Amino acid sequence: MQDRPTAVELLETLATYLEEEVSPELNGPLVYRTRVALNLLSVVTRELADAEAPARQCARLATLLGVPVPEGPTAAAAATLNATLAERLRQPATLGFDEAAWPVLMAGAREKLAVLRPGYDSYDSAQERPSQGGQS
Repeated sequence: MQDRPTAVELLETLATYLEEEVSPELNGPLVYRTRVALNLLSVVTRELADAEAPARQCARLATLLGVPVPEGPTAAAAATLNATLAERLRQPATLGFDEAAWPVLMAGAREKLAVLRPGYDSYDSAQERPSQGGQS
């Protein structure tokens, strides 16, 4: 079993190499394409660094839906729970469900933003909460 370097460390090394050694030698469209590649490396690195995010998502969704987390791989469980949530949200509003779903959906969106665009995950959504009683 190989403990070091970790996948995150390997990606960070690759990003450093591209940024410090390759990028200064580039010009034209390759500069932009390399910046895009560096951004993709950063996203994948942050995603791998938080290995518990999929399990947290499953736990939040299962709690909201009042069901156990499905057995099997976390990705499959998340897909099942998200499909169940989508079905539930398409049904006529159940007293309190939409209101309970809001913080769960926002937590998931914040976790995704923390990976894709760090800093954007601190956005305050208080003004966007669904109005109670269906009034605007």
